[in-house]
Amino acid sequence: MSQEIEITIQAPLDKIFATAADLTKWPEFLPHWRFNRFLSKSASGGVVKMSCSPFGLGGLGGLGITWFSEYRIDTQSRELHFLYKKRLDEREGISVVWSFQELPDDLVRVRIKHELSNQRFGFIHRLATLFASQWSLRSDAVKNLTGLKRKAEAETALRENRHPIIAARALLGSRSKTGSHHLLPPDSRKRTL
Repeated sequence: MSQEIEITIQAPLDKIFATAADLTKWPEFLPHWRFNRFLSKSASGGVVKMSCSPFGLGGLGGLGITWFSEYRIDTQSRELHFLYKKRLDEREGISVVWSFQELPDDLVRVRIKHELSNQRFGFIHRLATLFASQWSLRSDAVKNLTGLKRKAEAETALRENRHPIIAARALLGSRSKTGSHHLLPPDSRKRTL
């Protein structure tokens, strides 16, 4: 069973990829993340203990889900690969791939794909996995992508000396200038952008 979700971000591809690949910094801009700690590290990834809160509380609520992940960075294909496992000694788990595709007009499509392996489990476990994939994994993927979008677009706006309200809008989670919502009145947008 697989599931995909994607978002379009207006920021440089290299910046978006580097931000997403730096797992230990995720809790700084993804409020639902509690921590990502490397148990072992290599040049292209490592083994990571990951924890987030399904309720969006991050480190505040103390409630969270923790798992292990085999993590691999593919800089050539611009992909981040994860194999989520409940225990380190498991051979199967949830395969997750973050892919980054450059588009025209300085846009980047970021896609998260979850592939659930449940061949060795019975019917009840398959139902539980279906529930997890449709609710929890999708919810976290949406939060991850929108948080990445906010951070990358805000940093790009500040670096390009765009109007500070545009940067604040991106940091606070409003739609970016590629969306239909504008914080500034129409006549001031022409002067400041």
